[in-house]
Amino acid sequence: MRFNRRSRTEIIVNILKAAEYENKKTQIMYKARLSFKQLEDYLSFLEERGLIKNRKGNNGKVIGYKTSDKGRKFLRGYKELISLITSNNSD
Repeated sequence: MRFNRRSRTEIIVNILKAAEYENKKTQIMYKARLSFKQLEDYLSFLEERGLIKNRKGNNGKVIGYKTSDKGRKFLRGYKELISLITSNNSD
């Protein structure tokens, strides 16, 4: 069995995809296949850069995370880049 390590960018993409529709931390953690500590670090990183946003309840506690417009733009660019480097067309 071969295990591939994911790049930081691939992990970010996994998190942003998991949060396309608002999700709780636990759901994102499982979908992105991360430990809780890793998720915490990445969520902070993504929030600081405006790629993901949180939603707070009436008590001020975060109840969910959702990919921002900037995060969706990042995902589109990533998908386009992957398409360019994996296409069989030569110019």
